[in-house]
Amino acid sequence: MNHPHRIGDAEFKPSGLAAAVDAGFRVPRTLITSNPDAARTFIKGSDRTVIYKPLHNPVYRIDNVPPAWSRSPR
Repeated sequence: MNHPHRIGDAEFKPSGLAAAVDAGFRVPRTLITSNPDAARTFIKGSDRTVIYKPLHNPVYRIDNVPPAWSRSPR
């Protein structure tokens, strides 16, 4: 079973973009920001459809119970 943090590492978009560039893939113009004005300027300056994605995945709960955490065997 994978530890939830390792799954989160694989889903972290900035490092995924960097890995894609390092591997030689073309990536679209990208803006990573928490500034709404910067986002608006980026969208207005684009001649294509803009896709936005959150950088953080929330902790999932079922019936208000937090997820179980596993530890590596020693």
